Amino acid sequence: MDACWRVRKTWSVARTVLIVDDDPSFREAARLVLAARGFRVVGEAGGALQCLALVRQMRPDAVLLDVNLPDGDGVAIAHRLS
Repeated sequence: MDACWRVRKTWSVARTVLIVDDDPSFREAARLVLAARGFRVVGEAGGALQCLALVRQMRPDAVLLDVNLPDGDGVAIAHRLS
């Protein structure tokens, strides 16, 4: 079953994902689960600033984003990215 995501103001199937979480073990687990489901993880970030830089660079279809980051609020980042 594919997940649908709102991407660039249209609905489409996400294929590339950026994982953002300050816990390296969670990022690794998320990468394995996403890869097993056919997603391509294009990058990982441990904080808000790194997330924003990688989104600009990688242009992922979706971002798996922790809401409690050491250097920023994940909810505010999600609003900024949308």
